[in-house]
Parts: sequence; structure tokens; C-alpha cells
Amino acid sequence: MLTEAEDAKLITVSGARRYYHPVKIRPTDEGNIRLIFDYDEYLKDEVKCMDGARWNKDDSCWTVKNNRRNKFRLDFLAGKNPYVWYDQPLIEFKPRIPELYPQQYQMAQEALTYHGVIWAAEMGLGKTLAAIEVIEHAYATHMGTMLPYDRWWWIGPKSALASFEVEVKRWGIKCFPERIMTYDELVKVMKNWKCGDLAPHGVVFDEFSRCKTPSTQRTQASNSLAEQMREDWGDNEPFLLGLTGTPAPKTPLDWYSQCEIIKPGFIREGNIHKFRDRLGVVVKRENKITGGVYPQVMGWRDSEDKCALCGCHKDNHDLESMGQGIDPHNWQRGQNEVARLYKRMKGLVSVYFKRDWLKFLYEEVTEGTVTCGLCNGSKRVMVPFVDEEPENGNFNPTEPQPVRMVEVECTTCGGLGEVPRSVRKTDSVGCPKDNILEEILDDHEDGRLVVYGGFTGTLDRVVDICTRKNWKYIRVDGRGWSNNISEEVKTPAEMLSSFQNDRKKHSRICFVGHPGSAGMGLTLTASCEIVYYSNDFNAESRIQSEDRIHRPGMDVNKGAMITDIVHLPSDMLVLKNLKEKRRLQDMSLGQFNESLKMFDEDRLT
Repeated sequence: MLTEAEDAKLITVSGARRYYHPVKIRPTDEGNIRLIFDYDEYLKDEVKCMDGARWNKDDSCWTVKNNRRNKFRLDFLAGKNPYVWYDQPLIEFKPRIPELYPQQYQMAQEALTYHGVIWAAEMGLGKTLAAIEVIEHAYATHMGTMLPYDRWWWIGPKSALASFEVEVKRWGIKCFPERIMTYDELVKVMKNWKCGDLAPHGVVFDEFSRCKTPSTQRTQASNSLAEQMREDWGDNEPFLLGLTGTPAPKTPLDWYSQCEIIKPGFIREGNIHKFRDRLGVVVKRENKITGGVYPQVMGWRDSEDKCALCGCHKDNHDLESMGQGIDPHNWQRGQNEVARLYKRMKGLVSVYFKRDWLKFLYEEVTEGTVTCGLCNGSKRVMVPFVDEEPENGNFNPTEPQPVRMVEVECTTCGGLGEVPRSVRKTDSVGCPKDNILEEILDDHEDGRLVVYGGFTGTLDRVVDICTRKNWKYIRVDGRGWSNNISEEVKTPAEMLSSFQNDRKKHSRICFVGHPGSAGMGLTLTASCEIVYYSNDFNAESRIQSEDRIHRPGMDVNKGAMITDIVHLPSDMLVLKNLKEKRRLQDMSLGQFNESLKMFDEDRLT
């Protein structure tokens, strides 16, 4: 915050020309800053966006609040560029946990470099473990110094705190947080804060989207804590980490308070109302009961095809604006302020999607062409057409108009008769399950194995492993049957015959299937073992698939073995769920069987 008066030169823009405009900056005893300058349109707009901006008519000057966010904006206008802090190259460090995934390592890099960041990462990408790594590295690097890097607070809802304890038990932590509390407990702590209390040097706000509403007590308490930390340790020194999987679950406005807590002033607008006016199309409405006027958001500026005045799409502009009771006007091209927002938050906010980091996902790729499904290759289709003016010249809108069919070029294929063929493919990363499956393949001397997977990506992975281990495969899932046994083996019957009978001709074949597609009606007794690489929650498919090898025709000497490859807690969760469903089924069948016995006894008596 400013403590002394100064004569500064702030940036202004006139057309394509950029220059500095002289401004007198004067702090006041009331906690404000007086800005005195000759009229300048650009500079006036910048000042109006600041927190608490008011025009003082008597003194012919603007006043704004003397706080940290306005100082950030004044430094920017003075050419000091406070954003440069977030342009630093990410530091390299040796993680304590070797199992850290690439996205977790990058998250930790950002926090250790910038200190104040928001990780907007989808659930399951490892934000908790990355935050633990930041705490550990900061503590180890500054151990023995005067800086209290061992003083951390971890704040979140009860469910997130339970998850944190699970991660700590699994991975361990030397620098355990000084305080672990919920947001409600934080509210009480900040209400009882005393002058002279020393703030922690680092804080983790877990499930940070809980702080999206400025008026809530938890948001205000979080903001007070962050401000106290900056007051005690400096602007960029304390660690402020915001962890969230849903940063803006309802509207883009949810970003504002979260950014203000971590780095006040990073967002140009001085309050959420000014932020709303920039991102949304706001129309003044009259309350017919009270007679007052209130602002209503008609839509978000998320497309250039939306009108800048009313937010209606250009294709249906007149109809939509009429339905919303807006005065008639011509459509004006809008700006995509929502897309620009994510560029404005770059550095402070890092967005992580599973599709970018977990390559064990699906991707649509184009392979060749197929016959168009609309025209069936004929290149033309018949469509209904209504004449604009009837033959007799008398048009009556209340009467149905005659419709005739006309032949036009197919709109789907563009008159080509073919459309691109999309195929879903996956790219996978290493997993400890792969090594276990490879060992099982190596140990199977009889050359027959059945492997089930609950997901398309799982089957892709298993097929790759079989190919790498010189095993032939038969694959069955929602896309149909396929194999690499030989060109002569084409039909499902031929594939099953090769698996069951042609052991001498084909020494090693692995049947790879999805339980829902290949779990019923098949006999796979040539294998004495089924391996479940992964499962879904469908108990019927699981139960049916287990009986593919456990049936008449099996080798009773070898028996039938079922193996589940378990790696993550989620694997055990699904497996326990399936076992419980199996138990309930057995219980229900037992009760049903007993009822039949009683019915038969009644008939005999």
C-alpha cells in the first residue's frame, strides 16, 4: 500500500500511440488515494476499474482505495509490470517421491516458482500429492534459515481433509502442517485474530471453489488470512496454493474471488460487479413491484456471434430479443471475453485436463472413408420444400401451406457419397499392472489365457502387451471381433475354434474381451485362468464372464483360476462392490431356492 505522495507517469493509449500521462498520487488519512490528472479517456477507464473508484467533483480528482490490489494496478500503469513475476522460467527440483506423475511435477514447479497459484485440475490428477511435495521441498530447501517454511496450514472441507490424511499415510510427510482445519474453523480463527499474531508462511486451500462467492464468511476469512500473510512476509514470499477441480462450476464470475485471494490486482476489474459487466451482457430491468432498477445478466460474452448489446445470437437475433422484451436494435458483433479471461489469468491459474496428461484416454482419428449414412452413396437426398408464394397469389398464414419434395445435394457428405471414417484410438503410459500381466503370459506354458478389461483403453493396452510378448490375440468388445492369428481366421466361429482346438498350429493365443461383450455364451475352457486387468461396476457381466472357463469341458486337473490385478484403491473399491453384489445375488437366489422347495412341499401335501 502507498504511504508517501508521488508524482508519477501512468501509461495511456491514443489510437496506436502509447505514452505516459502525468498523474499526482496522494494517499489520504481516510485510507484512500487521490489521483489528480488532466482528462484522458484511456486513463479514466483504467481508474474507474479500480477498487472503490469515485469521482470527487469538488476537488476534480478521482479517489480509489489504498490497498494492495490498487497498488498492483498503479504499478502496472507506471510501467513496472508486476506480471513479470509470473513470466519466470519454472525451477527444476528433485522430487522426494519418485512416483510423481508429470502433471504433479509441473504443478509443484509452478508453486515453488510463483508461490501463489491456482491449480484448476480435474479430479484424479493428483493435486494433493503435488501440494505435499511443495511443502516438503520448501521445508528441505530452507531448513536452518530464519524463514519459517515449516509453518503451513491446510484448509478444506471435511472430505478433502480425510483425503489429505490418506495421502499422508501412504506417502509420508516430514513437514506436517501446523494446523489442519475446515473453512468454518478458519472463519472462527480469523474472527479471533489478535494484533501481533504471526500468520503462517504457507497455506493450501483445498477445494478452493468453496471460496467463489465474495459475500460468504469463508471467502472473506480466506482473503483475510492471505492478506495477513502478505502483510507479515511480503507480496510474493508466502505460499498460497488453491486446489480445485471445479473452479467455475456455474458462471465465469466464480473465478474472481479465487484470483483475488491468491493475487489481488491480477484481474483488472476492482470488484465482481465490474468483472460481471465485462464478461456478461447486462441489461437494466425495472422491478414492477418496488419500482427499482436492477441489473440482469442476459448472457455471457463467449462468442463473437452474440450481439454486444443484448447477447442474442446473430442467427436468431430479432426473435430472441423480442422474446426477452428488449427494445429493437440492429445486431452488433460482440467480443469473446470469456476466452480472453483465460489468457488474462495465465500464470496465476493453471488448467489441467485428464485428456492432456492421462494418455490412457480416447481420441478420434480419421482412417479412410465410409459410405454416407444419409444418402447411402447416392450423393443426393429428398427434402421438403414450401413455396414462398402460393400459385393463386393469396397467402393466408393461418392455413397450412402445401409441401412438395425436391431433390438436393446431400448436406452430410457434400455430394461426395462418402464421409470420413472416425476411429477411436488410445495412447497409454506405463503401469505396474503391465509388468504383472507380462509375467502371467510368460508363466502360461499351455499357451492359452483369457484376459478381461472393463474399458476400451484397457483392451488396447492388453493387445499391445500380447503383441509385444509374441502372443496372438482374439479381441471382442463393442466394436466387434478382431484377431491377428492369420488371414484365414475371419469369423468368430473360426477364432473360437483356433483358441479351443488348434493348439499345435497356434501355440499362444490370448482371448482379450470386455465382460459386457464377451462374457456370455462363450466356451473358453482351453484356458485354465481368467485375468481381470480392470473391472467396471456391472456385476452381471462379471459373474457371467467368470463362467467362461469354469464349465463342462474344462480340464479338472488344472482347475479354473481367477486373478484380479489390483493396483490402486479404486481397483479394490470396484472389486468390493462386485463381491457385495455377488453376495446379494447368492443370498437372493438362496432365498428363491428355499421358496421353491416350500412350494413343492406344499404341492406334495
